[in-house]
Amino acid sequence: MLEEGKVILCWPNHVNKAAVSGGSWEPELPAAQLLDPTFSELARTTDLNLSSTQVLFTLPRFRPVGVVAMAAHNLTTVAKWRITVYFDAAATQQIYRSDWVQVWPAVYATSELEWEYDNFWGGEFDDADRDSFTPLAWLFLPSTQIGQAIRIEIDDTSNTAGYVTLGECLYPVCGSPATT
Repeated sequence: MLEEGKVILCWPNHVNKAAVSGGSWEPELPAAQLLDPTFSELARTTDLNLSSTQVLFTLPRFRPVGVVAMAAHNLTTVAKWRITVYFDAAATQQIYRSDWVQVWPAVYATSELEWEYDNFWGGEFDDADRDSFTPLAWLFLPSTQIGQAIRIEIDDTSNTAGYVTLGECLYPVCGSPATT
């Protein structure tokens, strides 16, 4: 649970021991790159179709899943994503599915922005701002789920690059967020 004034430590990251499947990935930048903890090791989809821009992480055993994150991505400010957690390794017993949510969160209050700014109403980054940061998207589950597979789906059909690039491990941080 997120609480104001609390620090959240998401650890350990079990995804580096997972098997990766699903989606359509470039042969020279395959989905297996998502398991590498180095930001510069990228994976790239072949296109922007929803069937291509998804990935399934199958963990070797049951693990608590409290938060899922994607690091060093090229997703636009209108991109959305959805997380599904499955109880079983075959990904047939769905135990949690998020709504489609914005990849880039609102970071500005309306009072901090000029009326003329494109992001006045939503407060999210604009595409010029996004180039100043190492992108990190995260989604905290409302309660920790015990599962063995996690599917991440990405919807960014307006991405002018024509593909989705992800670095780090598409970083599902598997485990309960601990607050201190």
